[in-house]
Amino acid sequence: MPANLAAALFEMKEFDKAEALGEQVLDERRKILGGNHPDTLISMSILAMVYNSQGKWEKAGNLVVETIERQRRQWEMAEDVWVNILAKVEAVLGREHECTVQPAASCAKYPSRREEVTDD
Repeated sequence: MPANLAAALFEMKEFDKAEALGEQVLDERRKILGGNHPDTLISMSILAMVYNSQGKWEKAGNLVVETIERQRRQWEMAEDVWVNILAKVEAVLGREHECTVQPAASCAKYPSRREEVTDD
């Protein structure tokens, strides 16, 4: 809820209040939820927008880069889980089973995993 309030303050152009609340919310979410939790990442994005609107380019840029890097790592971890699940389904049902073919086609969209899925 407080992150929504920070976003609302941002929309109302109450940047100083949005910054103070956004920093507080981000600090608490990092402590309680961890730096990679989706709610923490949302708070980071909101605060970066606030910094940007205030002309605090370096703070905004650093926070955007950190947010993107954390999101990228989350996607990589999810991708690793997906590939492992696909391998187990394939081992049980076989490579040509319909429950294996469709997920493999979806997974093949990701260049980092394309070789693992399409190699025979």
